Amino acid sequence: MQEVSPSPTALISINKIRGWIDHCRSSHAHCATIQAAEDAGKATFPARLIELNHNGTSNARLSSPSHRVPYVALTHCWGTSVQSTTTTENLRLRQQQLDVSDLVQTIQDAVSMTLALKFDYLWIDSICIVQDDRREWAIESMKMADIYSEAELVIAATSTTDCANGFLHTRHTPISLNLELSSSKALTVYARHTEIHQFGNVSFNMDRYPLFQRAWCKIVSLSYQQWPHANDGRLSQAYKKEN
Repeated sequence: MQEVSPSPTALISINKIRGWIDHCRSSHAHCATIQAAEDAGKATFPARLIELNHNGTSNARLSSPSHRVPYVALTHCWGTSVQSTTTTENLRLRQQQLDVSDLVQTIQDAVSMTLALKFDYLWIDSICIVQDDRREWAIESMKMADIYSEAELVIAATSTTDCANGFLHTRHTPISLNLELSSSKALTVYARHTEIHQFGNVSFNMDRYPLFQRAWCKIVSLSYQQWPHANDGRLSQAYKKEN
């Protein structure tokens, strides 16, 4: 039996998400439609993205690529914690350098997951939209459903109620049983609590999770392309159903 890693960013977990993405690209007509729109230059694109650094430092920057690039998006509950958003005052500085270590834990976790999945760009509303610019907010908020829909995938911090809490929590260590079979072969069996992962299944109760208690998130969920859900250290998949 295969061991379940307690870390949601372990290679086995990351490879599982990559497999979901590959399956989505090859099997879902909706995803192919989005790719065709991007190739034709007809897809909606955010005003700016977080451009990440893969060299092991916490430095990133806000970027407005001249061409369309694959990106990851984050959806999460802001909560009540104070966070360092992008404003007209710090925009120019963040276009030069954005220190990820200064950001709240949920955003740091989103950066870690995006880097682990080998993506270069990440979209987060509090960072990529200038919060005190009413004109920009009006423009970008109108594009929000498209921004989520046209992301390569959307990370959903499903069970996190506050942006300071993060979502890459270590799972409970599974119970392991070492068995000796009659054939003299050893077998290790791993067991953990059952969790239903099928997002589209009627048994998946979205209302039990903090993120889906927000009306805007339920609405946006109708347009998602691919959502890995981070829920109490577990990862589960959601994808857009074909009509």
